[in-house]
Amino acid sequence: MDFTLIAYGVSVYVGVLALTTVAYFGTWELQAHSVPPYLADQGYTPKIFINQVIDEIDQIRRETASESQTDVLESGRVTPADEVASYFGVASLIRAGQSSFGLAPPTIEIEVIQRDKTAYWRIRGTHALDGPSVKSGELSTESTDQLFETVAHNSISFLSPFEGAAHDLVADSRIGDYTKTIATTSALLRGCETRPTAVCSQANVRVGHTIRGLANLNSGDIRAAFEDLQSANKIGGKNAVATAFLGDVLRHLDQEDGARERYQEALALDDEVGQEFVNFAKGLAEAGNYPLAIERYETAAMLNVESPDFLASWADSLVAIGDSKAALAKYLQAENLDTETELYAEKIEEIRKTVSEVEATKKSDPTQLPGSSTKSE
Repeated sequence: MDFTLIAYGVSVYVGVLALTTVAYFGTWELQAHSVPPYLADQGYTPKIFINQVIDEIDQIRRETASESQTDVLESGRVTPADEVASYFGVASLIRAGQSSFGLAPPTIEIEVIQRDKTAYWRIRGTHALDGPSVKSGELSTESTDQLFETVAHNSISFLSPFEGAAHDLVADSRIGDYTKTIATTSALLRGCETRPTAVCSQANVRVGHTIRGLANLNSGDIRAAFEDLQSANKIGGKNAVATAFLGDVLRHLDQEDGARERYQEALALDDEVGQEFVNFAKGLAEAGNYPLAIERYETAAMLNVESPDFLASWADSLVAIGDSKAALAKYLQAENLDTETELYAEKIEEIRKTVSEVEATKKSDPTQLPGSSTKSE
């Protein structure tokens, strides 16, 4: 499915943004003629504005560990986007492809209007499930990063709503409240039952149940999580990711034997399923949710993932929550596996120093940690 996204302000200051893609697998083309004044004051040109939106979309997909692969049409064949040197020079290829296949992209309009210190945004277009729709909101003009994330998130949510729901899960994990994710996925699943469209594929519906299951799991509603993940496993045959997440549910219930059985079952379905959990973990870490990232790394380890890069990434999340001892153990494991380089030597020395400082501080004054103030009021 191709589409064009046009963002414009209805005031005298007009910004135009055209985005062409093929749902999960498409090619992105963005154009802008101008930007709102508060962005121009920060040095944004149309080209910089466009690149920032592209970067934000890419960031969302990294955080959600999306399995989507953006492809570029080139000389009559499909080339993975990571083989394309830059965003530029792609427009002619897109237009040639559209011309060859007779594609007429539908339009989504995004309006951004500045009034004093408030930016009002509105998105209109054809939602992949709900049909003609409008979304709107307002942000402070000081929230530039949030504006880009909002534009990117709502663009994905319109045209690839289950991918948007995955980003809701990541966003909710930052605040520990999964109400939005549960509401979004519930609405999508209801819509697919009552008025299915092309977006309601078995794979997407399974993803929807998995996302809602994870939201329920992270919220502590173990029963609802189990039901959703079981539902995911009944759609199109058993799924390795959903089966492994069922193992996580059982681990939360302290049913370690049952959890191990699920992990083994998941490996039997896909012996590389552990890498999916590494991707989930890295996305959560990139979003700043290190405790959940560590849980996903733990699951990946149960799924037989063991590599220096994996252990080092796990260690980085442990460092971020202040667990230096556990991080040191992971880095030492990584070093033992990496027999050809000394890639982790510097980091190991740094963490050893931190661990020693913590231990020394505990011995001298158990109430003080390195870097804490010793001044009395």
